[in-house]
Amino acid sequence: MIVALSLLVIEATFAKSKTKKITISGYVLDVANKPIEGVLIVVDNAKSNVTTNKKGFYKIRIKPDTKSIIAFSPERGGIEVAFTGLENVNFVFFETDTDDAKYISTELVEDLIAQNMKKIEENELGNNNFENIYQMISCRLPGVVVRGRSITIRGPSSMHDQHNPLFVVDGRETFDIDDINPRDVKSISVINSSAAAIYGSRGGMGVIVITLKKINNK
Repeated sequence: MIVALSLLVIEATFAKSKTKKITISGYVLDVANKPIEGVLIVVDNAKSNVTTNKKGFYKIRIKPDTKSIIAFSPERGGIEVAFTGLENVNFVFFETDTDDAKYISTELVEDLIAQNMKKIEENELGNNNFENIYQMISCRLPGVVVRGRSITIRGPSSMHDQHNPLFVVDGRETFDIDDINPRDVKSISVINSSAAAIYGSRGGMGVIVITLKKINNK
């Protein structure tokens, strides 16, 4: 009986240790050993809110059974390394791939955006009632403040000169949406987390994604 109880205690302790998160940290540098700011840290292809600071430093809590860690830079691509249990994991962006790191796919980038996107579809927009696109954004996107043609997304903070978020209309980046008719909008989304880092400094104030209806010209 004593042996059986001891085994149960050992098993319970082992199970608890497997689920308890650990803290890892490190630096992301370029080939000249200079820090890279704003690099998004991804764990097992899942989103996080962790990016590197001005010194290229990051810190994140992960599960002990984590398989891989990715450092994603909008300008440089992504590097994936296998997690081996070390509490210090550094990344260096070289000009080409190395044997122990590979660049992540476009599909993963799209998944990161989708996980952090609040999307409003056409049937929820009621777009016949709006005078302009700014009024639609003000009424339909949560966490967005519109004053005239000035738009602020709650959450992102930046020292950029740009005040409005970046707009992506049918896959193309722009800072001007004045000519968009609300009746032509199929869906509209807002990205206000670290996933906006995928767009680099351009997405420093967040990103609003607009998809327009396809018009068939017969």
